[in-house]
Amino acid sequence: MLSKLFLTLGIILLAALILKRQAKSNFGSRHTETVAQSGGSEQKISELRLASYLFLTIMLALGGVVSVQKWRDDHTVVTVKLYSAGETTPTEYQAFKYELGARSFTTIDGLQVVVANDERMELSGLD
Repeated sequence: MLSKLFLTLGIILLAALILKRQAKSNFGSRHTETVAQSGGSEQKISELRLASYLFLTIMLALGGVVSVQKWRDDHTVVTVKLYSAGETTPTEYQAFKYELGARSFTTIDGLQVVVANDERMELSGLD
């Protein structure tokens, strides 16, 4: 997720540099324009700058919100019940959601549990 954020920032910075370079080259060719006409182009450039900063702020805010929501979802405590073939009472464990694997998980206490083929795993606490 963090790599996506850096990639987005890189693309935005690259676009800003290209726009800045175009503005400088256009400014050199427009230098012969009258003062009244150049005032309008400066206003257009400042509007583009404001729009790019606003877009960057919105993207960073949305990226932060998505990252926080993902982290909160991953750190949800889930109750895992393991039913063995011969036992009637299940063995209960608690683990974070991101620690759950296909046939294994790590508990909150740090105990690594591997589920056998004849055991049944029941999860509770998932949304």
